[in-house]
Amino acid sequence: MKRQLFLFLGLFLIASPSLLAQSKLDEIRGFKGIKIGDSYSKWEHSLSNKQIQGNEAGYYFSNPCCTEVFDYDIEEIFLIFEYNTLKSIRITTKWFDKPGEWRDTEFMDIKQRLEYFFEPATDYLTPKNKEGNIIWFWEGKQIYMQSEYEWYGSFKPSRVTISIADKNYLEKQLQRGF
Repeated sequence: MKRQLFLFLGLFLIASPSLLAQSKLDEIRGFKGIKIGDSYSKWEHSLSNKQIQGNEAGYYFSNPCCTEVFDYDIEEIFLIFEYNTLKSIRITTKWFDKPGEWRDTEFMDIKQRLEYFFEPATDYLTPKNKEGNIIWFWEGKQIYMQSEYEWYGSFKPSRVTISIADKNYLEKQLQRGF
C-alpha cells in the first residue's frame, strides 16, 4: 500500500496544478464500474484480505466483471478505502510472457488505449538508466491516474500497473508527511 502511495505522491508533486483538467478522467473516475467515491458496502462481497492502516483499509478485489484490461489478463486489483469511501484503485496485469530486452509493446498498447478514453497523457517519467519503470500519468481536477510499465531486466518478464486515485486523498497523504 505504501509503494503505491509513494509513486502517486512523487508524481503528484511533479505535475503542475495549472495543467488543463482532463474532464473525461473526472467523469469516468475508475475502471469497469468501480468508481472513486464508491462506498465500501457496494463492493464488500468482492473484497478480501483486509489491510488496515489508520483510517484506511485496503482490499484485494475479485469479481467476474474485471478479469481483463484492454484484452490483457489482470493479476490483481487492490482497492483502498478511507472512512468506507473508495479513494484508490490499483490494477496490475499478469506478467507478459516474453522476457527480453526493453519490450514495451503491451505497455504502449495500453497507454494508447487509455489515451483514446481519457485524452493524451499529461506527462511521463522515464528511468534514469536503461533499466526500470516508465510511468505515464493523467491529471484531472479530481482524479489522478498513472500507467506504469514494470521492467526488471532482460531475463524477466514485464507487466503494467494502472493506478487511479482521488487527488484530495493524495494531497492529504502529502500533508500527513508521508
